[in-house]
Amino acid sequence: MRNTAVIAANSVIWHRAQCVPRQRSNMAAASQRAIRLLAGANVAALGTLGAAVALKPDGDATTGGVVAQAEAVGRAARLAGTLAVVAADYKGVEWFSNETKDASASERLKKAMAEQELSGLEVERAKDAAAREAGVRRAAAAREAVLRESAAVAAEGSSSTAYERAHSRNAARLLHLARANGGVYVKIAQHCAQLDYLLPPEYTTAFASCLDDAARSSWDDVRAVVKEELGAEPDEAFDAFEREPIASASLAQVHRAVWKGRDVAVKVQHRGLRETSVGDLALCGAAVGVFGKLFPAFRMQWVVDEIAPHLPRELDFVAEAANCRRCAKTFERWPDVVVPEVFDEATSARVLTMSWEPGVNGTRKDEIRDELGLDPTAVAALVSTAFAFLTFHDGHVHCDPHAANVLVRASPAGRPQLVLLDHGLYRELDDEFRLEWARLWRALALADVPGIRESAEALGVGDLYPLFAAMLTQRPWDDVVNPDLDSLRRTGAADDAMLREYAQRYAQEITIVLDRVPRQLLLLLKMSDCLRHLDRSLGGTTNTDVVTAHACADALYAADGRLRSYLRVKLRLWAYEWLSAFRGANLARQREASVSVPELTSGFAKDDRGV
Repeated sequence: MRNTAVIAANSVIWHRAQCVPRQRSNMAAASQRAIRLLAGANVAALGTLGAAVALKPDGDATTGGVVAQAEAVGRAARLAGTLAVVAADYKGVEWFSNETKDASASERLKKAMAEQELSGLEVERAKDAAAREAGVRRAAAAREAVLRESAAVAAEGSSSTAYERAHSRNAARLLHLARANGGVYVKIAQHCAQLDYLLPPEYTTAFASCLDDAARSSWDDVRAVVKEELGAEPDEAFDAFEREPIASASLAQVHRAVWKGRDVAVKVQHRGLRETSVGDLALCGAAVGVFGKLFPAFRMQWVVDEIAPHLPRELDFVAEAANCRRCAKTFERWPDVVVPEVFDEATSARVLTMSWEPGVNGTRKDEIRDELGLDPTAVAALVSTAFAFLTFHDGHVHCDPHAANVLVRASPAGRPQLVLLDHGLYRELDDEFRLEWARLWRALALADVPGIRESAEALGVGDLYPLFAAMLTQRPWDDVVNPDLDSLRRTGAADDAMLREYAQRYAQEITIVLDRVPRQLLLLLKMSDCLRHLDRSLGGTTNTDVVTAHACADALYAADGRLRSYLRVKLRLWAYEWLSAFRGANLARQREASVSVPELTSGFAKDDRGV
């Protein structure tokens, strides 16, 4: 991959020449053309190199093999060219842009976060009740300062800066790359679309289209896959088969059909994906590594590492059918959760036939409210509760609950009803890990620092447990250890701005944590990202941490029967929920009375000491 850096560097040189204001540039037109040619030649060289990496030396010499090799070369070249342009764009902004955000607000936020960290340590190290109380008061004041400055940074983000314009340009370029290359590339884009607390909104907004509208396979490819897997053409294997897919994702697309008189959904894997996925994933990993060298703050290798070990199983639809049946059994007593029925006679490794289950995409808040007549907050609460139950009680966890995989409809009783789709990505949690994971969440709910430390260390995190706790809860450490019930609340855009600042500040440490934790935990973190994305899309009012804490308390009580510990968690959570409901009702009454209500930044009303 040495050539990768050379090529990217040459492209950066060319882009730098283009970005220099005319008054600062003395470069002749002929020199500029020479640099363009040099960059283009090196991009082509990188494409060839990438193709050599992706292809087996003993590749198929048949016509089909030649076509596959040519397509691999094209994907590699497209990856190289796109990343060279993206790197050049950001380097140009880095070197020549005079547009920056208000430095004073950013600096004030950093100082406030430093004060917040000190207050968290003060609470953690308190020797007596008085010292702890002083630390809590200091933490409350620090929290207010962080939220205030975060809100200022978030407000500044609404104005277009050079970096934000670069984000928009490059998000569009990378989206085009993902759609053009398909498969693994779309898979990575789908995951990134849900990292809205970590990535700039330009990226998450652009990549969101990949969740249910990826590139589609041609009808000829669909016919070929169905015939190879089921031994007959689609029109022969099914009573009726619609040629146009109703949805397309990274690994497959779904067609509506009729099988033995029943309406079904047929999931057909993209042709050639099994053969190309390993090489494509290796190239993506290498490219992410090179990009990280050019931009040290860019640390996304863990996304590729998370996908790699599970991709082969996701490509096996027989395994997905087994997951689907087990999930259906888990929720058989839940009338509000529906799992499609699988028809084994029309299912194989690359074709999966299921019952047709209508519903609305789980992030379409307006449709859920206006067309279905359902409360989006009730939908969000049901989603969080269902997946918490899977995690802490069953241990067989659906790890990919993104928007296209969770449909919503009204039950006959008029209640929200979920339809869970796409059961390819699951993780089986062993009892030891599952219960330790539950103990960690119990400690987080109780602001129990020794318990947090003990469980985090048992999970391999070591001395980075404060950062780990902050990553799980999406709250700073001083909030995690603060016994104030209202410290569990999230406050919208200000919190998002604060979280992004933390992510940038502790990028290296976050990478270390992700490297240390058990591999099964990475998928649970992915699931949490998906659930938070759904919750935010539906209004952001469901406290997923509270739902999780309820489920872990139930699981631990079922395992050890310790009533006192169980009630301690439950009473704290019930108190928080009651107070939150009371405050919400009070605010609603004030709004109905046309009383101006100032927006609360955090917690209940506090006095001038922050108490």
